[in-house]
Amino acid sequence: MIRPLILILIAIATFFISGTAATTQAEGVPLSLLEAEALALEGDPMLASFAERRRAMQAIAIADAQLPDPSFKIGAANLPVDSFRLSQEPMTQLQLGVSQHFPRGHTLRLRGERANARANIESQKQNLRLRETLLEVRTTWLDAYYWQSSLLILKDQLQALEELVGVTEAHYAAGRGQQQDVLRSQLEINLLADKIINAELQYDRALFALARWVGTPASITSVAPVMPNFTAPNTLEKIRDMLLQHPVIAIGDAEISVHRTGVGLARQAYKPEWGVDLNYGARASDAMGNPRADFLSLMVKVDIPFFTGNRQDKRLSAAKHQEAATRLERDEKIRQLGLTLDNAWSSWNRSGQRLQLYSDEIIEKSHENYTVTLNAYRNQVADFALLIRARLLDFDTKLKALDLSTEHQKANARLLYLQGEE
Repeated sequence: MIRPLILILIAIATFFISGTAATTQAEGVPLSLLEAEALALEGDPMLASFAERRRAMQAIAIADAQLPDPSFKIGAANLPVDSFRLSQEPMTQLQLGVSQHFPRGHTLRLRGERANARANIESQKQNLRLRETLLEVRTTWLDAYYWQSSLLILKDQLQALEELVGVTEAHYAAGRGQQQDVLRSQLEINLLADKIINAELQYDRALFALARWVGTPASITSVAPVMPNFTAPNTLEKIRDMLLQHPVIAIGDAEISVHRTGVGLARQAYKPEWGVDLNYGARASDAMGNPRADFLSLMVKVDIPFFTGNRQDKRLSAAKHQEAATRLERDEKIRQLGLTLDNAWSSWNRSGQRLQLYSDEIIEKSHENYTVTLNAYRNQVADFALLIRARLLDFDTKLKALDLSTEHQKANARLLYLQGEE
């Protein structure tokens, strides 16, 4: 079942698709993460595809649980070939018959249950696709946000370095500086320009990746300049318990149900198969005009499996092995999800700790270090190389904090993918 939050997102998507989102992108308004999620869910054909497959299997489940259609027959029996007259021979009859076949044991019920289990597989695939879509959109949107914000920092850094070039050229002209300082500052500007070009390339690639989910690349000019604030994940142990409700495991459970029903069907092959024939034979009067009695026939036939060694026994064994294999696959999926959880939790926890350290200490001290170094350079106490290092370090700490913030939110998104959202 699609969770309430997803229904809300799809409703929002309908609104944006019909007017607001299209106008927003046409006017170059930045794309928010909420809009991106809603557009992706609304435009993903696989969600609708899984829903159609589920409905198809539900219809098949009803059909498979029904009795076979009865068979009707009509004809003539014991018709004399010398005259083809109905009244010539007393055994000549016009017959009308009906027969009904009854499958073995609980075969019909089990066939319906198996089709319903397959419908459940499609339903869980839809839920899995929904989670995967949200995770992919969030990850690509955060990539675009990171490179967009990086460009702002790098361009600020370029402007600051250009100001330093002016300072070094003034010092050199006044005889207080060295030509090496001027060349070093110009080299740093060139290297920074290369970083900006690379960041623009990565930004374009992030927008192209995002456009795969929300529209054409030309329709996305930028993303909202605000880092999203996801719902905080549950505790590690609680998420671990919730993994058993993850769609990946639910698919495995449904597949086990399919094969368990297959074992039940294989057991039905040991039971007899029944059939009933009812025939009515109408006879014509004899040559003297005396009426003859009509005939009514009722026959029951049964198919009894006597020799099961190379047929029923083998099929039952195969069904049991398939069920056992599916259970082992489910256990492996649980193990893999557990490893993914441990990795995501560690990333979320450690990146959060590092981000807190940068926010509380490193960024402020880095800027103070640059300010002190700049004053020392102006007073000819520090050399230019030390000043450049201090300036670059100041901006690098801002970029690193941005990187940690982005990775922290990505890890949060992965944890929400694992625990699900109400």
